[in-house]
Amino acid sequence: YMGGPTFSEVPINKSRGIDPSSFYKKSTCSPKTLAEEKLDSILKLSSQNEIVQIRREFSLNQKIKQDAYNSVTSFRIFPLQELAMKFLDEMMNEYRGVVS
Repeated sequence: YMGGPTFSEVPINKSRGIDPSSFYKKSTCSPKTLAEEKLDSILKLSSQNEIVQIRREFSLNQKIKQDAYNSVTSFRIFPLQELAMKFLDEMMNEYRGVVS
């Protein structure tokens, strides 16, 4: 033994971690500047416009499928759904002008 401090004499700094009450406090954000508010409104509007555009494209695609199916298959009977769907895809590509 060299005469240093014993284990009981060494101060132990325990980490107390994050205070649990801090999880329940509302964060105090600085008020947004006019530019930040404008940017937020532009981003929100553009995301809404994107959603509207996706819905329009989907409904247009569905309408094209329905029109192609109704115009071509009104007098055809398919024994299997797979054949009908394959035929529908072919007719839709032809209706759109896509060459496969």
